Amino acid sequence: MDGNRDGEGDRVDGANETVLFRHLPKTAGTSLITTLANVSGEERCRRFDEVDGMVPEQVRKTAGGEEGSAVLLSGHISLATVAAGGCADEFTVLREPVARLLSMRRFFERLPAARRDPLGLPARIAVRDLLDSRHPQVFGQVRGGITRFFAGSHAVADPASPAFWSADCPADATAAAAGALERMAVGTVEDMPATLRAIARRLRIPYALETPTENATDRSGEDASVEDLRALVEANAADVALYHAVVQRLAPLLPALELEIAHDRTLFQRLEAVWQAREAAGLDAQQMRLVEVLRQRMLRAGLALDGAAQARLQAIDARLAELSARFNSHLLAEHEQQVLWLEGEADLDGLPE
Repeated sequence: MDGNRDGEGDRVDGANETVLFRHLPKTAGTSLITTLANVSGEERCRRFDEVDGMVPEQVRKTAGGEEGSAVLLSGHISLATVAAGGCADEFTVLREPVARLLSMRRFFERLPAARRDPLGLPARIAVRDLLDSRHPQVFGQVRGGITRFFAGSHAVADPASPAFWSADCPADATAAAAGALERMAVGTVEDMPATLRAIARRLRIPYALETPTENATDRSGEDASVEDLRALVEANAADVALYHAVVQRLAPLLPALELEIAHDRTLFQRLEAVWQAREAAGLDAQQMRLVEVLRQRMLRAGLALDGAAQARLQAIDARLAELSARFNSHLLAEHEQQVLWLEGEADLDGLPE
């Protein structure tokens, strides 16, 4: 998740600004919301379970302090529902598009029949069932769902609009979604530890966050065929491009955040005070080991060096992080160019048995 916020205060419940978490479906958001509610207090979090025409006004009033003093607002709130700028700060979490849709397939399968049948989906759902669906709730998710969520366009979000039913998201909607994600703090499910560290820093939470990311739908792609995966990629090309653009943008930022934390002298001084008083503090074996490991990690980052030596080491670390991020970006691009789709057995001609 990129973007830092400076200012006084250590805790999310000490902040004066309301934060909006735009929860894209099937991105482990429910677990994250629960974690943040535990940190800030249930009474200071408001989750919109039903997103309807009343939500924009409710967000405005809550952010303006007219309805309590909520710190965190969350829900499946797209940019078409509530435009950017409604809250002082906002963030989201993305998930690799194909993995997200396979998880969604499992979610639909686990719905009670009374909720699944109106969607026109069978009890055992094939990928083709999703892609062929003309139900707005299904169609809007499995064909460019990420783009629709962040485009801020009613044309691609409203089933009454002809543009909603386009097999491919319009170029202007894709560009709008890309711009929105560039301006927004974003993390990914695939690197949830880094995402949690960035969220903690952004919300000024002075300790590490932990949240489970596994759920009952995570294994839903195990029976997906190559044809299924290809169909999902082709139907969500814009989403795949958006996701990879975010991953590439985050690549150099996350190591930079790690370095910033590792070189935080104030944090090191607090940790050193705990270490020096470890005997008197009565730390148990696990606590002692934790302090030892964290202290050693910061010492290796150069916190005990003098100013010039520490600055030199920080410059080396920053350069290594930059080169590592560039390498990973090139590696990803190379992998994307090495895909070979096989249409049938004839494509295997010439290969050894």
